[in-house]
Amino acid sequence: MATPSAQPQNDEELLRVRERVWRLWFAGDIKSLEELVPPETIVVSAGEKQWKKQADVLRTALEFHAKGGKLVRLSFPRTDASDATVRLHQSEEW
Repeated sequence: MATPSAQPQNDEELLRVRERVWRLWFAGDIKSLEELVPPETIVVSAGEKQWKKQADVLRTALEFHAKGGKLVRLSFPRTDASDATVRLHQSEEW
């Protein structure tokens, strides 16, 4: 059985936006993140009990940047998509 994938015309845009959001997060660019991460966003992270919403994404980006955190490497080993859900698997080093 084939793994479902995002619509071909949306794949490239999804991948571009995903990378842009992460780079903005690491840079602490809250204004741009607010434009790209809608209020209804839900973030589920492995190893964390609580899901995050837009406000959490913005807050953690500010905290990371304020503490002087730096992105060393960002990679996206796997992307799974279906009609309504996209699971993004990434790894990052800071």
